[in-house]
Amino acid sequence: MQKFNLPYKSSSKAFTLIELLVVVLIIGILAALALPQYKLSVEKTKAVEGIVMLKALSNSIDRVALEKGSRPTSFDELDISIPDLTGTCVDGNTTDCVLDKNWQYQIRKEANRYQLRRRPFNYLLEMNNKVMYCDAVLASNNVNFYRKLCKSLTGQTEPTINAGDVEMYAFP
Repeated sequence: MQKFNLPYKSSSKAFTLIELLVVVLIIGILAALALPQYKLSVEKTKAVEGIVMLKALSNSIDRVALEKGSRPTSFDELDISIPDLTGTCVDGNTTDCVLDKNWQYQIRKEANRYQLRRRPFNYLLEMNNKVMYCDAVLASNNVNFYRKLCKSLTGQTEPTINAGDVEMYAFP
């Protein structure tokens, strides 16, 4: 009598469809948990770049004001350069406004106030009378993400100022 080998023998070294689906499901769950944290980390890195630029901008404005006796109204008057400028912008509340790939830099008409708005304007970093703020724009699509970002950057759990359309978190 002749023996036949069945193709679906239990000693097979292949994975079953159920095992593969379970692995794909586990990878999907891990990715869903990790992706928001990854996005926050990436945005925090860009925000830190903005914080450094805002401090440099503030210091440069102070130096020019001390030298000339009046506050500068243009980025051309400053003793620093903003890398990778892509253009200018018009805003009725600013004396000068320039753009790079990530930020909109503004010297505001109000005394001692300058801003970096993160493009596409979901949050901004602001220096107002020597106090730095992270402002979460409440009209943005993902306001909870930007609240979390500002809280993470400043260490504040609640906004320092609630200005209606913006929650302002002060840096220590």
